[in-house]
Amino acid sequence: MLAIALAAAAACGKHSPAPPPAAAWRDQYVFIADDGTVVPLVLWRSASGDAEAKGWLGRVGRWQQRFYHRYTVPREAAPSPGASLRALSQSTGTPVRGRIESTGAGLSLELRMRSSAMTLAAGALDELGRAPDPEGALLYRAGRATLTTGGETLRGWLLVEQTPSAEPLAPFVDYGDFLLLFAATRDRVIVVRQSRTTPGFDQAFERSADGAPHALAAARADRSDGRVRLRDGNRELAALAIRDVSRSQGVAPGGQPVRYEVLLLGGGGWSGAAFAIRPAAAP
Repeated sequence: MLAIALAAAAACGKHSPAPPPAAAWRDQYVFIADDGTVVPLVLWRSASGDAEAKGWLGRVGRWQQRFYHRYTVPREAAPSPGASLRALSQSTGTPVRGRIESTGAGLSLELRMRSSAMTLAAGALDELGRAPDPEGALLYRAGRATLTTGGETLRGWLLVEQTPSAEPLAPFVDYGDFLLLFAATRDRVIVVRQSRTTPGFDQAFERSADGAPHALAAARADRSDGRVRLRDGNRELAALAIRDVSRSQGVAPGGQPVRYEVLLLGGGGWSGAAFAIRPAAAP
């Protein structure tokens, strides 16, 4: 698997100044199929030249594949997901090559791996909302989509977290005890972004298949007893079991060790994934 991003906006007839070395961009795609298949894809890059691509394939209640690749990207290409994808495709030892095209308000993404290929297509991605927080100004979008691989076509939702090309992120942020969750049923999607210990991260958005997107002002995602429960004030939205967890280690800006987790979620008609950052000593 791999990570990709939407084509960035081009400068209108004039040269764009080089971004500052500390600037960073991240685009995350989570495809959630109606049958419970989940494919999170992430592309992160910095104007310093560092870049990372990673992704997962979740089926039948477990993470079946994982991809991670570090590479370099030219400084002027870092704001553009398309150019960053080309750099990934040309990098030494890359396990994946691909291309992405804008299709009006949607996108088409083709990936070729060593033993398989996949095409992700969304006819239209509607804005769910923007989430300015200590990291930066992130844009969330969602739309119905298809994933085709190995002669199989799956219907579902594509949820996107996008960094605007002209509004890069802070490169190294203290997230605290953090969770970013993407969940969907056949006719509804929810995105929740929050930190239990660091203020400024609490945003949530919801959309039904036949309704307009709207913010959930009081939404929370509480993790306990092997589940993530979504609530909006006193209203319970969903309870998703943690089917599987992919873990890695890192260091927070203050030097303390942290644990990165990618949760595969499902239950009650819902499926999804969550990216968590927790203190290394957290249960």
